[in-house]
Amino acid sequence: METKKKKNNKKKKKSAILVTQYTEWPSSDDSSDNDYIPMDDSDEEQLVLRKTKRQRVTEDKTPVVHFSHINAVPIDVWVEIFSRCVELEGALPFLVRASQVCRTWYEASKCPRLWQNIDLTYGWIKSVDSTLKWLSKNRLLQCKSLNLSGWKNLTAEGLRAVALNCPNLENLDISNTAKKLQNEGINAITQNCPKLSTINLLDCKSLEKNHVPLESLLANSSNSLTHLTFGGIVVQQQKINELFNTQLINCHNLEVLELINISCTRLNIDIEKFQISLRKLSKLAIIKCPLVSPKVTKLQMEESAGFPMLKHLSLSLSDKNSVLTETAHNILKRLLKNSHNLEILELDQFCKITPEVINYVTSDKLKFLQLSRNAIIQDVSLVQFSSTLESLDLSDIVPRHRVNELLSGLVQPPGSQLSRLDVSNSQISLEVLQLLLKTLQHMKYLNISYCRELPRGIKRLHIDKEIQDLRKRLL
Repeated sequence: METKKKKNNKKKKKSAILVTQYTEWPSSDDSSDNDYIPMDDSDEEQLVLRKTKRQRVTEDKTPVVHFSHINAVPIDVWVEIFSRCVELEGALPFLVRASQVCRTWYEASKCPRLWQNIDLTYGWIKSVDSTLKWLSKNRLLQCKSLNLSGWKNLTAEGLRAVALNCPNLENLDISNTAKKLQNEGINAITQNCPKLSTINLLDCKSLEKNHVPLESLLANSSNSLTHLTFGGIVVQQQKINELFNTQLINCHNLEVLELINISCTRLNIDIEKFQISLRKLSKLAIIKCPLVSPKVTKLQMEESAGFPMLKHLSLSLSDKNSVLTETAHNILKRLLKNSHNLEILELDQFCKITPEVINYVTSDKLKFLQLSRNAIIQDVSLVQFSSTLESLDLSDIVPRHRVNELLSGLVQPPGSQLSRLDVSNSQISLEVLQLLLKTLQHMKYLNISYCRELPRGIKRLHIDKEIQDLRKRLL
C-alpha cells in the first residue's frame, strides 16, 4: 500500500509540471500574408551564414580587466576625495558607509581631518555615552562643531569625554537634553575647550532653576563666546538678571544673542549697558520673554551708542495690555537706536503697530519685515521700505482689512523688489491681489490661505510657476 501511495504521489508531481502537447513547435505558414515573398536557396544560404557569423562574434569573450591598480592609490588621495564629499553631503553617514567598502577606504575614513563638523542628531546612531566616548577618542580629535541636540540619555560622563578629547571645539549644540547632563559636564566643556565660541542651550533641562553651568560658561568663555542661545526653561529671576547684567555684558565679542521662552516673572535687561559692552552684536532675538528694562532719562538715551552693527532684531511678547504696549514701544525705540544696518525686523505678536513704531526703523537696508499677529493702527504706512523690502509677513493682522491699505501704498512707487508675501488669514481683496500680480514681477512666494474675500480655488500657498498660473487666471 505504501509503495502505491508513493507511485501516486510521483505521478501527481509529474502531472503538475507544465509541458506542451506538441513534441515540436507548430510551423507557421506565411504564404497567406499579402506581403509574402518566397526566398531562393541562395537567400537561405546567406541568412545561415550571417547567423553563424553573429554566433561566432558573440562567443568570443573579451578578457576581464581587473582594476587592481586602484588599490595602489595613496590614502592621502582618498582623504582628499572624501573631504570633497564631506563638504557636499556632510560627514555622516557618508564616512560610516565609506569605511565598509574596503580596507583602504576604512583607513582613509578614520582621518580626524574629515571629522571636524559632526551632526549626531540622526536616528540611526545610539545616543548614549558609550557611543560618544568611542567617537571622541577615535574620531573627534580635531572636531570643531558637534551637534548633540535631542540626546536625552546624555550625561556628564559623555560630555566630559568630549571636553578631554576635543580641545579645538568651537561649536556645541546640547539643546533639548535631559537633566542627566548635570553641572560637571558643561563645566568640563568650558574649562577644557578654550576656543568655544557658539553654544546652544535651548531646552537644556540641566539648567532648570540652576544658574551654575551658565555662570561657568560666561566666566570661562567670555573672550571667545560669539553665539549664545538660551531658554525654554524655568529660571531663577534674581540669578538670571544678575548674570545677564554683570557677566553677559563682559562677552565683548558676542555677535548673536537668542533668548527664547524664558519662564520667570521679569527678565530685566539694562539695554544701555548692553549697547556699551556688546558693540559687535549683529543679531538679537528675545522671543516670548517677560522683557522689561530700567527706565532711563532722555539724556542717557541720547548718549547711548545703540547697536550700530545690528542686522537682525526679533521681538515677540505674548501679553498685549496697554501698559505692556507702552513698555514695548519704549524698548523697541531704545534697541533700534543707531541700527542703520538693520536688514531683518521680526515683530511677531509684539504689540500695537503705530506710525511711531515704523519710524523707529531708520535703516534704508530693510529686506525682511514681519508684523504678523499684531494690531495695525490706521495711518501706518510701509512706503519707506518699498525700494528695499524683499519679504513681508502680514498674516493674522487685526483688523484684517488693513492689509489692503498697507499693500496698496507699498506697491504704488515703482521699483518694488518684493518677492515673498504672506497675507494668510486676512481680508485681502481681489482688486489688490490683481494689482500685486501686475506690479510685482519678481514674486516667488505668495501665501493667500484662509482669505475669504478671494474666489474659491486660489486660497492657498503659491510658489514659483504656480504664481504665473495665478496671473493667467486672474489677469
